[in-house]
Amino acid sequence: MPRHSQDLYTGSTYWNRFLKPLRLARLLSFLLLLAALPPACGNPGTASYSAESPAPETKELTITFAAVPQTIEANQTARLTVKITRGNIPVKDASVGFEIWRQDEPDGEHLQQAAEPDNKGSYSLKGSFTDKGAYSIVIHVTTAETHEMKMESFEVH
Repeated sequence: MPRHSQDLYTGSTYWNRFLKPLRLARLLSFLLLLAALPPACGNPGTASYSAESPAPETKELTITFAAVPQTIEANQTARLTVKITRGNIPVKDASVGFEIWRQDEPDGEHLQQAAEPDNKGSYSLKGSFTDKGAYSIVIHVTTAETHEMKMESFEVH
């Protein structure tokens, strides 16, 4: 029997010279894979977040509407004001807009106007209303984190 055919069945050195590089390649692949995996545990004193951990909680905005004076008279100057807070902290860097329309004309023209900030968490719009009646207002508040809307109503006498 020729030497290499006997080696084929007995697993002698003939096949070892082919299998040895394969074992080495598997070992190197395993080590590379192991090195590429991130550590499973963090260092003490450091915070780590994964996709499964909840994001830090942010408090919702509180939007408080007021008309000054409370009783708005037709053709007299009034101020529509909103105070915006997150928790107890005034929000000073918001973009605030008012969308106003008469309630008896829901498909009519909606006045859209930006509110002026006072740098203390309040935003206002000053003007007058020529028509008496009930009005709806949507307050649009945009911050770096969110866009919120609140609907209110007021009367012009």
